[in-house]
Amino acid sequence: MNNDVLDYHFEIINDGNELTESFCRKWDIYSYCDRYNEKLKCSFVGMVVKKDNILLSFPKHYHVDKVTLRDEKSKVLQDMKDILHIIKRDRELYGVEPGQLTDTIPVDAYQYILTYYLEFGLYYRQLRDTVKGYKGHINWHQTINSIRPLLSDGNFIYSPFVVNCEYDESIFITECMDYVLFDFYNTFSNFIR
Repeated sequence: MNNDVLDYHFEIINDGNELTESFCRKWDIYSYCDRYNEKLKCSFVGMVVKKDNILLSFPKHYHVDKVTLRDEKSKVLQDMKDILHIIKRDRELYGVEPGQLTDTIPVDAYQYILTYYLEFGLYYRQLRDTVKGYKGHINWHQTINSIRPLLSDGNFIYSPFVVNCEYDESIFITECMDYVLFDFYNTFSNFIR
C-alpha cells in the first residue's frame, strides 16, 4: 500500500451519474446508489478509499476532469476537503446527529477519539512490582527480611536485592485508540492538513 495518497489511482464521478453493476461491485457502493428502472445512479458526495485507489464523488454539475498529475490530484483533494467541510457544517447547522449518516470513513468516530486524546491523552495503568535483581529502587526492608545474607569478612552481603519496579501497561482500549489515531493520520494526512 502506498504511503502517499497522491500516488493512488483516482476515479471521479458525480452525484446522479449512472453507474454499472461491475463499477458498484468493484467499489462496494451499492448502499450509496439508488436504483431506478433497473439503472443504478450514484446518490452520495464523498470519497471511498480501497487499497491504492480513491473514488471521489462530487456534487451534480461540479465538473472535474480526469486527474493524473500530482498537482491536479492535490487540487482535487483540496476541493473535496472543502466540499466535505461544507457538508459537515450543514449537518451541524441542520441538527443531523453524528452517526445518523453512513460514511465510508468514520470521520465522526475519529474526531471523537482525537478530541478525547487531546483532552485526556492515552490511558496507561501504572503497575508496581517487586522482583529480585539489580535494576530499580532497592527495597531494603524486603531484601533484609527475605534474602539470606552471605557472610564475608564479617560483613553481610545481600544478593540479589529485592527491587521495586514501576512500569506502564496499556489496556486494550488504549491500544485501539493509538492504532486508530496512527493509522488514520498515516493514511489520510493529506486530507486533514
